Amino acid sequence: KTRLMIHGMEVGANLAPVWQNSEMKVGLAAQQLRKINPTQLQLYTVQIDYARSVYASGAWFNAHPECTLKDAAGHQVLNNASSATTARGHCDHNVTVPGKLYPFGACVVYGFDTECGASQWVKSITDACEQYDLDGVFIDGFQGYSPSGFGRVLGKCSASTQKAWLAGLNASLWALHTNFTTGTNAKKKKKIVCNQTGGTFNCDTETGECYCTASNSERWGGGSDGVLALQTYDAAHPSKGVIVHVPHVQVNNAIYNSSLASFLLGAGDGDAYGIGFGYECASGGWLQAREDPDLAKPLGAPAGPAVNSSNIWRRQFASGVKVFMNATPVISVGARVNTCIVWADGTRTPRNDGCLQMARLDAEGQ
Repeated sequence: KTRLMIHGMEVGANLAPVWQNSEMKVGLAAQQLRKINPTQLQLYTVQIDYARSVYASGAWFNAHPECTLKDAAGHQVLNNASSATTARGHCDHNVTVPGKLYPFGACVVYGFDTECGASQWVKSITDACEQYDLDGVFIDGFQGYSPSGFGRVLGKCSASTQKAWLAGLNASLWALHTNFTTGTNAKKKKKIVCNQTGGTFNCDTETGECYCTASNSERWGGGSDGVLALQTYDAAHPSKGVIVHVPHVQVNNAIYNSSLASFLLGAGDGDAYGIGFGYECASGGWLQAREDPDLAKPLGAPAGPAVNSSNIWRRQFASGVKVFMNATPVISVGARVNTCIVWADGTRTPRNDGCLQMARLDAEGQ
């Protein structure tokens, strides 16, 4: 039913080879989905931090320590489990499928500060998308990184290594963008979606091109700062888009209601909203969320941008949908943010007293 499917690294984990070559298994899953929805984009998840052995690319980095990140003492930077029973991102011995142990230890870190590490990261992604006919990648691991900051894997590295690693990461992302947008790949329109809480990092100020096709703004609760973030991004990159993904929420709870209202207030063409998150089909969490009736209701084009008067926000759509937010006195996400969506059929999606406040102001002609 969706326009895109983002496959995690757990796809087909118990298929031979068990807990290995996730890229190939994603390709098999993509073939199945295309039989049902031929136009659905098939993206597979990759990371910028830990080279997990569940991927063929991760196995390559395990075998090439010279292409991995080293700390100030010259030792490989590793991610180990925090306890004997807790798995962290498939970087220990405790991840299992029924009767089959995940056979690898701690994860190494991609060596973006090395020529071989940076080039292999780009090559492995490009080759996998070509070999398994995938439409692009969803890149995870940006949380904690910025062009001027040192992410969670760099704390024990020298200053020169930190600088070289971040520069190599940036160059690698642009190289992947080039691979996906030039030559034969340009016709295939392969995509790069970056999982970043806050927006797409690096865009060319002259051309407007970003290395990411779109940015996934994860764990976004809304508020007027969220509205402004969407408006600012869309104004700077009108041909791009932001995917606002709000995981770990139930339909019609407080965060869901305010985040959807804030999205409708700030969103432009090319922006998307979604909720739900889950690793296992049996739980069905994200599948149930996809059936939320609110997300299937008619919207239509906006009558114009959101109107803000003293932090009272309003917007109306062609279908008759009205959106309201009172972000006074809290301008960001918080318990006192009051929102209301009045759908075309008259039903309401409120947070706190938003719908009551909207009705009162309407009655007063405000």
